[in-house]
Amino acid sequence: MLTGLATGLWLAGSACVQATELPQKPLTYADASSRLDTVSDAIKAADAFRDSRADTAASLDSLNLPTVSLAVQAFRYQKTLDSASLPALNDVTANGKPIPPPIQDFFGSLPDVKFSYTQDVLRPVVSALWPVYTGGKITSAQEGARAMQRQAEALAEHAHDAERVKLATLYFGQALAEQMQTVRCQVRDGMEQHLKNAQAMERQGMATRAQRMQVEVARDASLRGCQAAARTFESARIALSNLLRTEQTLTLASPLFLITTPLDTKQAYVERADNRNAQVRSLDAASDAAAQVERAARSQWKPTVVLLGEYNLKRSDQLVIDPDWIVGIGVRYELLSNVDRQRSISAARRAREAAQDATHEARTQVRTAVATAYEMLMGAREQYELLQSSEALARENVRIQALAFREGQGTATEMIDAENLLAAALVERAAAAYNFDVTLAQLLDATGQMDQYPALMRGADKVLAETSP
Repeated sequence: MLTGLATGLWLAGSACVQATELPQKPLTYADASSRLDTVSDAIKAADAFRDSRADTAASLDSLNLPTVSLAVQAFRYQKTLDSASLPALNDVTANGKPIPPPIQDFFGSLPDVKFSYTQDVLRPVVSALWPVYTGGKITSAQEGARAMQRQAEALAEHAHDAERVKLATLYFGQALAEQMQTVRCQVRDGMEQHLKNAQAMERQGMATRAQRMQVEVARDASLRGCQAAARTFESARIALSNLLRTEQTLTLASPLFLITTPLDTKQAYVERADNRNAQVRSLDAASDAAAQVERAARSQWKPTVVLLGEYNLKRSDQLVIDPDWIVGIGVRYELLSNVDRQRSISAARRAREAAQDATHEARTQVRTAVATAYEMLMGAREQYELLQSSEALARENVRIQALAFREGQGTATEMIDAENLLAAALVERAAAAYNFDVTLAQLLDATGQMDQYPALMRGADKVLAETSP
């Protein structure tokens, strides 16, 4: 048991340590939680991702408004004209009518002319483009970005809650390890005293050598138990320090606790989880985003309509064929695409169905997890309450067996067994409180209520202060 707890705590707190200072006073759970919010890299990463998605969604809010751009061109050009290369005037029309013969005769009598013209041009043009119909492309992009923002917000909340569950596991894991160390080392001290009594009784002829050796073997076992508990406590201390990014030795102020007053029903927790579980809300948002991808795929079959305009800011340099301004409307429809649009729609639809199925599966798993956590919570509370009476009986049994051994009426085995039973009862009671505290955090995390954990802890009607055999 000790080895498993040490390994679990070490793996859970294996984050990199950054040496930072904490106040030199016992650390409450609330202070540890506040510090975790500022030093956790997982929380920082989730918050940054959430903010990134929010900025992306905000950047698309004006996607359906016009765009205005300024284009400036500076160039030099030359134009050469040769009258010999011009078409015959009898082939030229003006307003759909042929050139009158007198004019044709006049220009035909002119000699051939060849000249060239060179000009430096600066062309600043303001253009505006306003999409008035896109078949749903703009709306799907905006709604998809908002869905991804909601997903990132849910993931950030999940990261916060998961780190707090980890904190509860490690914080109260250190508290449990400290109590286990206290119990095991006090058992060792008790066995040292029993060994001294047995040695004195052996010298007086009241105990046999075998009885004294039996107590000595039990003393050695208790010494190993104390050392193992000390190692477990050190592992738990390091794990919590790593999580809080400090190299200081942390002394805890918040003890293990238990709530024996009635809690909400299992069904109430399940119903809350359906609506508030962060992972389920994240998958719901992913389903919404997938639906918008499908909507965008369907928009490929629809035309795009835009209003357009252009204005030349420097008419003195404009070419003969350049307009002063332009206003108009444009329609674009893709008749033949190099992408299979039907396949694209099919792929988007299947992705949406997959996201919806994943959401339904997650809801089922969350309901199971909530029901399991609730039963474990009630079991831990029942175990704690049963162990209270067991502890009282075990203490009385230790007193009776120790007295009987000293008076030669009892055996060393009975006395040692009594000590071990009391130590086991104390450790199991502390473990039951620890299981209650951690399972409560897991239940609140699954139901999206992790923010209530500190208030429930403050309202606990039982706290497990340091106990001794």
